Amino acid sequence: MKKKIARLLALGMSIALVFSLAACGGDAETGNTTTDPEAISSAIGGETSAESVPGETGADPAAPGAEDPTQAPGSGTGGDSTTVTVPTNTAGVISLFNSAVDKIASASAKYDRAIAKSGGSISAMGADIIKFDANGNENARWNYTVLSGNFDRTGASLAADKTAFSKLDSGSVSGATATDNGSTITLNISLKDTTVNQSSDQNGKTAGFGQGGYMYFINFEETDSIVRNVVGGPKYNGDTKQGGFDLPGSGTVRLKSGTFSLSGGKMTAIIDKASGKLTSATLSFSENIQGEASYLSLPASANISGSGTIYYSFS
Repeated sequence: MKKKIARLLALGMSIALVFSLAACGGDAETGNTTTDPEAISSAIGGETSAESVPGETGADPAAPGAEDPTQAPGSGTGGDSTTVTVPTNTAGVISLFNSAVDKIASASAKYDRAIAKSGGSISAMGADIIKFDANGNENARWNYTVLSGNFDRTGASLAADKTAFSKLDSGSVSGATATDNGSTITLNISLKDTTVNQSSDQNGKTAGFGQGGYMYFINFEETDSIVRNVVGGPKYNGDTKQGGFDLPGSGTVRLKSGTFSLSGGKMTAIIDKASGKLTSATLSFSENIQGEASYLSLPASANISGSGTIYYSFS
């Protein structure tokens, strides 16, 4: 019985092999190969190769609609992002700063300024009429107090015609760095020293602003006001910290010209990465003022030293 079953199985396998070879031979002769994607999909479990679907994971990078993995988001044509690249050298910092200045719609500012301990003096005929010295004798310290009362400011609003913010040129910058803060970039810029000359016959109250990157400084107009207030009246009041020396003939004081030496300039600007716009900036510097004046028709001069910090905001 077992021998018959074995023979039957062997016979069946032989018949199956014959039919299989016949089928293969028939396909080779007629060239009928199965190329239907649905049939292939069915044969391998119902899935279609990802390579045959443009735009999907695994698609040919060169195919239309495929993303180039080497391109940063928004860096190619048609990208919506305007994310700013953090500059790595002084030239790049200046370029980014100037680009941001172009985007300013309006600017406002507040400022602090303080007289230096060395103070200064107002002289006539080669002799000091008033000497301002924080470290001198009692009289000199009082003189210094009068000057600081007229010179010093804290959190004062800068007049609208003095808030103009201009571009920088490479010749005005001694060095610059940039710091990536995530959503913003901080630009730290060191300015070279510069000198601005102004006189009473010049037109425009803001002549020289922006020169060498010094967007604002105490200019001729303000120096003239300080000298007049210090020499003139009413008499200084220690409680209100207002007034001057109320000297005879103080109404004759006239400033004729001024030399403004600006040094130690530091500009710190904050750039919004997404828009490339300036959000705020701070300018700090030291200033020495040498003014030529007249008092009672006699030649006079004023020498004052101080420092200033201006805090800008933009829209």
